Amino acid sequence: MIAIVNYGSGNIEAFANIYKRLNIPHFVATTAADFSNATKLILPGVGAFDETMRILNNSGIVEVLNDLVLVKKMPVLGICVGMQLLSTVGFEGGECKALNVVPGKVQKFEEGSNIRVPHVGWNSIKIENDPYGLFDGIANGSDFYFTHSYHFVPELKENWMCSTEYGYTFASAIQKNKIIATQFHPEKSQDKGLRFLSNFFSM
Repeated sequence: MIAIVNYGSGNIEAFANIYKRLNIPHFVATTAADFSNATKLILPGVGAFDETMRILNNSGIVEVLNDLVLVKKMPVLGICVGMQLLSTVGFEGGECKALNVVPGKVQKFEEGSNIRVPHVGWNSIKIENDPYGLFDGIANGSDFYFTHSYHFVPELKENWMCSTEYGYTFASAIQKNKIIATQFHPEKSQDKGLRFLSNFFSM
């Protein structure tokens, strides 16, 4: 059963409504005791990285998340800020340590003559690596919805799952073992997003 992790940041209702529509079992997990029936995790996220990390640290669930993801190898999907939380360190609001699940840093787009920050709207993805079939039924080059000023820079190229062009090439999805994360919002990406979230359940 999919546990949608509630740490005070994210489109909780959007994910719950999508999985209800898809008839996929799910629940919202807020405390450590809530995770006993979880088989997969979703880390949603909107807002600032540093504030979201502070909320997560104060939630009392970081230890249980580390146990489920790093020790028990439970599949996890981080989305937008939820992706950035998996990094080593972020630099929004000053340097801030993250969960250090996938080595890398979170940095801001450099605003230039050809891009505006934040990056908002539809943009295409290039699938680099998809060992678990998260993009089955989704054409390479498909458009997904983005809204962000910062992005995750993995240390290792092998962790790139998808790339996207916005002024330069950045990792729009990453993968390490059963840890999956996207900078785009599948819950806002219409049919392709629904397919992606359904594929995660089937992973």
